[in-house]
Amino acid sequence: SDAKGQPDKSALVVVFPADTDSWKRGVMNVRRMRAVRTSTTGAYSLPSLPPGAYYIAALPDSTTPDWQDPKILEAIMPVATRFTLDDGEKKSQDLSTRTIRY
Repeated sequence: SDAKGQPDKSALVVVFPADTDSWKRGVMNVRRMRAVRTSTTGAYSLPSLPPGAYYIAALPDSTTPDWQDPKILEAIMPVATRFTLDDGEKKSQDLSTRTIRY
């Protein structure tokens, strides 16, 4: 949802590992780091995400061209939601679009 509580049709939803060691060193695991755009209804889907602990956040699409940069990921962490995904588990998470500063 956007700042007005309406579905955000243009957000970028990013998910990345809560274990920061590898991505802080610049080692990106493409299976565990994803970005998807929301649909026209504000919905999103991240299929086939491996089990593990993650951060997830919705960001304004225009402010996140290099979202995989470790400095940007660190800026996303304070506004992100942390969650754990077990093997075969499916989860649903409502998000509000957040602006980051980096």
